[in-house]
This record gives sequence, structure tokens and C-alpha cells, in this order.
Amino acid sequence: MLVMYERYPIMVQQVLTVLTFTLFFCTGNSQLPSDVQKCSITDDDCLKTTIQTVLRHLQNDPSVFHVASVQPMRLSQGVVPAGQVWTFDQYYHDVEMYNHAMSTVTHVESSITNNTLTFAINISNPDVVFKTDYEYKNAFFDGFNVTSKGKVIHHHEGYVGVVQITGDIEGEGDTKHVTITDVAVSFVTSKLTFDYNTADPQFDAWLGKLFADNMESIFNDMKGAYGDFYAYAYNTIIITPIFTTFSYNDLFL
Repeated sequence: MLVMYERYPIMVQQVLTVLTFTLFFCTGNSQLPSDVQKCSITDDDCLKTTIQTVLRHLQNDPSVFHVASVQPMRLSQGVVPAGQVWTFDQYYHDVEMYNHAMSTVTHVESSITNNTLTFAINISNPDVVFKTDYEYKNAFFDGFNVTSKGKVIHHHEGYVGVVQITGDIEGEGDTKHVTITDVAVSFVTSKLTFDYNTADPQFDAWLGKLFADNMESIFNDMKGAYGDFYAYAYNTIIITPIFTTFSYNDLFL
């Protein structure tokens, strides 16, 4: 069953899988790797260094944070809804997202108000990859029939974004923890390419070129939907499992 949320277009099964994974690990004692520095919640420079260290661990051994594979991050299936330029829904299956943990943290800004935490994490990456089985149903673009199904690889080259994380501090003492309430991703890319693989190589080349020639208008139309897709993946695969597994006192001074 495909479901389309207002922001996060993803399958219910994936949510249940991630929550089961998280709750399994939450039952045991957890300890941060020794090279992960604990920071004051408002020490942005320290947080920047620590988040970069966490990303390095996620590349090499995500299990130290009780996180599933991030290279790639996997989602079962979902729908990216139609926009103004891209006027048809994009149905995705067996989604794989590569290279996100290889991002460079360029800036962190944090705040706390009435026990609500907010982190704005600026990141950059030379190339993030979105690989999936796809289907476009009754699909037309710029007057051309692009109805098709197969495999596609999107490259977001020159990926520069902001990950906005919001959470509530709850509990006291050893039970004090952060409950994540929202994750949002906004990003720009210097180049967006589409590599298609259907039963027709000539069609694949034509379709990839058609979209590449209209890259700017497509990206401006769909960047919010893609950002929501990435935000959902970051949250369910990385952020919420970490904040569920580790207490506030484990993570912060």
C-alpha cells in the first residue's frame, strides 16, 4: 500500500520497521563512542565538530549509534506528488539514497526555548545519489508522453542544504530525553541528472536528456518534495533512532 503524507511521502511499513529497530536497541545500555565529544546544547562550534564525527561513524559503523545502514539509506516505497511543472505523481519502490553521511558540516546554529530544542545544520556534498525503481502513470511533460517504468538514478551534484531538527526535552534525571517533533530539509543543487533504465535504451537517453534540458524548472518545482523525502529518511533512519537510544545526558553536557 502506498500512502502520501502531507510532507513525508513514504510507506507505513518503513515506519514500523524503523520503530521496531529503535525500540529493540532502546532496551539496553548505550554509550557513545569515546571520540564523540559531548557538548553544551548551545555550543555551536562543539556541536559542529561532534556532528561531523557522528557522520564519520555512520559511514564506517552505524551500529555504534544503533542505526541501520546509511550507505545506502533504504526506504521501501513512496510517492512524490505532482507539482506545477512535473505534473504527475512519481511512484518509487526499493529506494536507495547514497552519500548523505559523507556530507561536510559547514555550520550549526542551535537554540532552546521553553524546553524545545532547535538545530539548524548546514551541510554540503559534491554528489548525493537517489536510486530507485519507478513508475510514471499517464505522465506528460512539456507535451511529451513520458509514461514509463523501470529504474532511475538521480544525481544531486553540488548538494548544499540545511537540516532543521526540532525536539522537546522531556523527563528528568536519568530519564531526561529529547523527543524529535520535526525534521525539515531544504537544499539547492548545482546540477540534477537523470539516468533511466527501461526496456528501451533509446527512450532512456531521450528521457534523461529531456529532463536534463529542463533541470532548473524541474528542480525549482520539485525541491520541496525531494527535501521532504530526504527529511523523512534522515529522521526515521538516523535522527529519531539516535535520540531514542541515547538520553539527553548521554548526548549533552
